[in-house]
Amino acid sequence: MQCRLTLRFGAMTLVIAFFVIGFAVACNDLSLDSGGTNSETHQITGSDESIDMPTPTLPLVGTATVAMNSPLPTESLLPTVTDKPISASTPTSAILATSTAIGTPISGVTPAVTYKQTPTQTLTFTRTAEDDASSFPLRLYDVPVEDLPVVAAAGFQAVHLYDSRQTLTSAIRYLEAAEEAGLQVIQNMPSAYLHDGDEFWIEWVSTLAAYDNLVWWYLPEEPRITDQETMERLYEIVREYDTSRRPAAIYFGTTHLERWCNVSDIMLLPAYPEYHKAPRAVARAWLDIARDACPGKTVVSVQTLFDTNFDGTGDRPTPTEARSDAYTAIIAGSQGLAWYSYSRSKDLPELWSAIQEVAREIEILAPVIAAPALSQTIRPQILSGPNYSPDFEGHSYDSIQTLQKTRVGAIYILSVNLAEAPVMVQFEGLPEDATEVNVLFEERILPIVDKAFRDEFQPAAVHIYMIVPR
Repeated sequence: MQCRLTLRFGAMTLVIAFFVIGFAVACNDLSLDSGGTNSETHQITGSDESIDMPTPTLPLVGTATVAMNSPLPTESLLPTVTDKPISASTPTSAILATSTAIGTPISGVTPAVTYKQTPTQTLTFTRTAEDDASSFPLRLYDVPVEDLPVVAAAGFQAVHLYDSRQTLTSAIRYLEAAEEAGLQVIQNMPSAYLHDGDEFWIEWVSTLAAYDNLVWWYLPEEPRITDQETMERLYEIVREYDTSRRPAAIYFGTTHLERWCNVSDIMLLPAYPEYHKAPRAVARAWLDIARDACPGKTVVSVQTLFDTNFDGTGDRPTPTEARSDAYTAIIAGSQGLAWYSYSRSKDLPELWSAIQEVAREIEILAPVIAAPALSQTIRPQILSGPNYSPDFEGHSYDSIQTLQKTRVGAIYILSVNLAEAPVMVQFEGLPEDATEVNVLFEERILPIVDKAFRDEFQPAAVHIYMIVPR
């Protein structure tokens, strides 16, 4: 699918490339090309001033470029992107990619085009197979059936419903409603029936396995040691009677993880600093503890969407801390994220709003997060502030955690401060031909000097850097 955005000022075509996160809204005309190609065309009358590019209204995922088909006649025609003029000699190979939350407007940095004559500029969005395949699953616990469309619109992909006495009819109704909303289901296994025997569970698994949007089996969580034999049998039934071999997942809590390695494919681990009175590094530590206990298992971080009193009056993460916990888990290798729980969000509107914003950022960055791992060649050096995070269960980490990725010619660095004090950092080892750093979602540009740049991290701060070598 392709979406074409055209700003018409005259006969010339100027071409440049940039990471698209957002534009000011100014849509004039929407059309659909033949052959099933989605297209938007926007016309703006030119004058000697800056123009903010319009926002595409189509649900887009993919690459965005502004292309140049003829040389610039004069340096006065330079467009500016992220406040830096692009010269006539700028290579057209520096094309960057983004993934936007499907069905939501792009937002963030607003690049402006400055002109003094009348070039024609074309912004083309291309939905590629690679981008279609790129996702970082975002999941929500305990979503009632009536709120499924709301959750889908917020950019989440999978939902779960607690119901210790859920009937087969109710489970089918939930699966069908979720499918209509475009959501996958983490299928509840009602804990009240754990010991009801093989016949009950064989019918449960065999019937529900027919639904394509069932993505995981969620075995009764935080099992007791006395339930181990029953849990092992339930896991065997899932393996035998779901011919699609969908994984079984369990949230174990925080004790005796090694006892349950043989009854789960996916281990869900808590990132609950307030509830556990732990440092923010807990969002990484439990993932590492689980990997040590059960090597080879998929680990997923469960993030905080509740307060410590469970009524809206207790401690909960600030928006900054919620964002920090999410990116800490991503950097630490969590295979997607989950939040407990949507049903608690009604008491916590500020936190729920912050988590939706985090979800939007992650959808934009999904192709970057999904890019193959590579050597971490750009190294953070602490200039001032703590070198390490506070200890949790014998786990202490470098205060600045980073993950470096490369996608479509650009370098991305996801970074977070796990220390409880400000940290000044110098990032070293950048490419020789890189001149500046775009701090995504913050509308900041940092200069690169001698293959390095500096930035400050407040406690729990997250910075997402993009570097485009020339």
